[in-house]
Amino acid sequence: MTKFISKMVDIGFGTLFLIATIIALAGSYLILNNIFGFAAISMVLIVGSALLICYLLHRAEKCLKTRDKLCVRIIYILPIVLLIFQILFVLLVDYTPRNDLSHVCKGAENFVKYGIDSIHNGLPERHQHYFYVYPNNHMLLMIISGLYKISYELTGEVSNFLPTVLNIVSLNLAYIFMIASARLIYDPAKTVICAIRGLMFVPIITYAHIFYTDSFGMLFVSLGIYLYLKFRKECNFKKQILWLVSCGSVIAVGYKMKGSLIVLLAAIIIDVIIHKSSIKAKLAKIATLVTVFSVIVLLVSMTIMSVFDFSKEELEKYQFPMIHWVMMTADKHGGYNVDDFYYTKSFDGTQSKTDADIKRLEEKLRNQGVSGFGKHIVIKAWYTWSDGRYMSSYYYKDSKFLNSKAFYVIAGALHFALMFLILQSFIAKWRKRTISIDKNMFLKICLCGLFVFLLLWEARNRYCISFMALFAMIQSDPEESYEQKRG
Repeated sequence: MTKFISKMVDIGFGTLFLIATIIALAGSYLILNNIFGFAAISMVLIVGSALLICYLLHRAEKCLKTRDKLCVRIIYILPIVLLIFQILFVLLVDYTPRNDLSHVCKGAENFVKYGIDSIHNGLPERHQHYFYVYPNNHMLLMIISGLYKISYELTGEVSNFLPTVLNIVSLNLAYIFMIASARLIYDPAKTVICAIRGLMFVPIITYAHIFYTDSFGMLFVSLGIYLYLKFRKECNFKKQILWLVSCGSVIAVGYKMKGSLIVLLAAIIIDVIIHKSSIKAKLAKIATLVTVFSVIVLLVSMTIMSVFDFSKEELEKYQFPMIHWVMMTADKHGGYNVDDFYYTKSFDGTQSKTDADIKRLEEKLRNQGVSGFGKHIVIKAWYTWSDGRYMSSYYYKDSKFLNSKAFYVIAGALHFALMFLILQSFIAKWRKRTISIDKNMFLKICLCGLFVFLLLWEARNRYCISFMALFAMIQSDPEESYEQKRG
């Protein structure tokens, strides 16, 4: 079973990821050509720089192989370097919340100042039932409301200072737990490379201002991975269950913040299934994980409903069903579609919306046909993976640098270097008969799940941000764990 899954992931998904990388490169060329011009020269710079970065990281790993103490020092220094860059970025670049974040901020301010009945005041007309339509933002609303309440009580004003501070702390903790996770799998040299790759993930700096679910979700993914790897390292069954309870709880809270964390839960379940143990033990572990996840999700939902006293009748009337996002993104580039928004909004009640969305989804698939849907999937993959800026230039419209060709090239080089390094981890296995250790295979399964999820769900490359740990940690040739090598 393990060998079969390993081959499926390394060869099957590795091939898909290779195709996606080629599509992303082509998409990046089109973006450059449409926005900046001189696309060929820019792409040479991006690809050349990305390959150079890969080579330099390879050389750095070789130089660090026998220098464990130096590696440990670097590991402790890099989070401080990250924090300095984030603080400088926040001080030098202006940011005003946009789109969904601005709606959540306005709702939180209304709630703190005027109460729940005024929560939708000042929102656009089409979003006068925003927090009933999108309950997925309730967790963020509760956090921002709490921080606004503190600010309001202390200063008499509502400020984004505390949410920004919390966001930076969250990003740094995500980075630290990513490094801690890498130390459970790799030797010190490879761990340093993971830490450097984490710094190469552009949103970990450019999203310092943007205290939305994407950046907050990063902590829950990194911590969830760390707790699961601690579970994988533990031999005592009772202690394994404790690690699973902790892991399930973290993923559950993270899921209420960012729905895409369901991918992490699915990857863990698959990894438990393929790992060597008795069927009874597997069932016990999966049952524990799923039960804890479900209970915590329910408790968090109940807490949110209690804090905001949202009307269940209003939720039933206005809430969009999950099928809406599958339907909305089943054609064109797979992103937000205002026509589909108004279409779903026009129906009252969850069941009516669900039935209408299923009908519209069937129409879209029928109208496209097989070839049309195939083209849509290619465009959706391009839209998701091609832009190394991760929408930062969209959110910082007043920043000349973040909207410049220079930043596009720099961000693109770092992004495709990470893509190439991940791709290398798959290709390196194609000519070998040995299989990767379970811990590293789990990361690949998680990436595979994210890839599939983003082909089915709304396609925006910012949805990858929460999964920074995968971009940083997936490396080639980890046949043995560090403990096995040292042993």
